[in-house]
Amino acid sequence: MKKNKVLMLAGTIAVSGVVLLNGDVSVAADTIGGTTVKTAATSNYQNGTYTATATLYKSGTDVSSMMSSMVNSQADVTIKNQTATITLTFGKLSNANMVKSLVIDGVEATHNGQTFTVAIPVVNLSKTLQSTIHIETVIGSVPFSETQPVDLTVKDLKLVARDPDEVAAEQAAAEKAAAEKAAADKAAADKAAADKAAADKAAADKAAADKAAADKAAADKAAADKATADKATADKAAAEKAKQAAKAKAEQEATKKSQNGTYTATPKLYKSGTTDYSMMASMVSPTAYIVIKDGQATITLTFGELSNANMVKSWVIDGVSAVKSGQSFVIVLPTSELGKTLKSTIHVETMIGTLPFTETQPVDLKLKDLERIPSGSMPDNPSNPRNLPNNYVSPNQATGHDVPLTAQLSSTSKLPNTATNETTTAPLLAALVSGVLALGIWLKKVLR
Repeated sequence: MKKNKVLMLAGTIAVSGVVLLNGDVSVAADTIGGTTVKTAATSNYQNGTYTATATLYKSGTDVSSMMSSMVNSQADVTIKNQTATITLTFGKLSNANMVKSLVIDGVEATHNGQTFTVAIPVVNLSKTLQSTIHIETVIGSVPFSETQPVDLTVKDLKLVARDPDEVAAEQAAAEKAAAEKAAADKAAADKAAADKAAADKAAADKAAADKAAADKAAADKAAADKATADKATADKAAAEKAKQAAKAKAEQEATKKSQNGTYTATPKLYKSGTTDYSMMASMVSPTAYIVIKDGQATITLTFGELSNANMVKSWVIDGVSAVKSGQSFVIVLPTSELGKTLKSTIHVETMIGTLPFTETQPVDLKLKDLERIPSGSMPDNPSNPRNLPNNYVSPNQATGHDVPLTAQLSSTSKLPNTATNETTTAPLLAALVSGVLALGIWLKKVLR
């Protein structure tokens, strides 16, 4: 009777273990969306022996497994060369003996008495280690077998003792380092003594060299000061010479522009405010004549074609209206204006077919390359005007702003033949009528 009670008690314990395991499986199967338990991140552990907290969870959940009550919460961990050996201890040998296999993180643990030991990489210590437990036992006279998944975490590692091999190696290294330091200190002392002797000699040599350098620097400075003074004197003389040359050149230019006589110049016509040539430049002769007398310059600009000149009804240059004379326009300005850019305005009137056309546009005029005509080739008081160019105006005609130029330029002997030749005018008028549209467009381009 007593024996039967003992068997019933043992059977009850075995059944309790199986029920506990089955309870884990049922809860795990019924859990939906369970959170995987996260472990603390590991750092680089040094080789040695550690204690840690081992916890078993129902697979795929953060609910503690009933197996946790059978396994001690403290696990032993030995780390060496990036391998962690974990030892789990069951509270009772009978419970440990029911476990026929325990696979942790894909590695089968070694069973020894109440312990199971498994080796895994150190980096996996921070993970939830998926495990599988296989149990075999006898309930009464009926054998029982079960295999179920369980999650394992290993946390809170605390160093108990360092690896003895590592400690011995460090001790040997420390002793070697001490010996090497002693030898190095002696060598450093010997070197310091030798360096001091060398430094003393170098200091003496430097003192002598510094004195020699100072003497040389003084001599060089004296020479440089003399050279600087000589250069300053020469520069001053050169500057004075250049100043006198510039003054002489300016006086020469001023004399050239103010000296009475007849000159040629190159007229440049630009679009107002730019350095782009105006299309009017192609209509005006590339040579202008300038007669200077008593500070006044009589400027004669000639158009290549009388028809073009006749379209220009007014040409105001530097604020003064030019006087038309045949193919030429004549204006009197002070000689001081000759080197400037002369602002001018041209007013054109013509007929395009039967329609009148009028346009007023600004043009910049620049007179360049003044060259005096030798008095022998073109005297200031010519006796035979027919030998002179058609657009030439003599000094006797250029008497200043107070004399009307219209009266001065009334002589037809100074006009080109085209001004009175009817045989030349008729074809021009016929061409103008036949090219009405083209002429209108051309005029717009010319005046801009």
